Amino acid sequence: MPLLLLIWRKLDKAGREPGTFLKFVIGFLLLAVMFGLIWLGCHAYSGTGVMPVYIIILGITIMEFGELCVGPIVYALTYKLSPAAIAGTMMGVLGVAAAAGEWLSMYIGSLTSVPEKITAPVKILPYYTNVYSGLTLLSFGATVLFLLLSPLMKKWMGDVR
Repeated sequence: MPLLLLIWRKLDKAGREPGTFLKFVIGFLLLAVMFGLIWLGCHAYSGTGVMPVYIIILGITIMEFGELCVGPIVYALTYKLSPAAIAGTMMGVLGVAAAAGEWLSMYIGSLTSVPEKITAPVKILPYYTNVYSGLTLLSFGATVLFLLLSPLMKKWMGDVR
């Protein structure tokens, strides 16, 4: 978190800090990069079935940078853009959406389950490769969609930062 804050401050001093919604897009792009990195790792090490841990650590680091781009912005914008009378309700709706996201992650995790009969790492890795390729494409697609919606969102947000 301190590293990302330092980056945003330096960009702000240079007059190049991305806007609020663009930070959101960057977060989803980093998510796509993380899934793509894991997918490439699965693909590259399919012959051995064992991926080096540094790929996973790098992926988690990239994901955390993405989360720091998305998380604070979602909460701040939900509060700022909600009518004052229902701001608390909208924060609750955001909490329900987060719970739905947790359920979805559980479902996605179940897609990586491997039949008990398969124990050889070389035969296990393709299960992960397929799931991570789909998540990479889905995340990249969401990034493109949000980038295309960016002008409209900026217009709807007005001067809210």
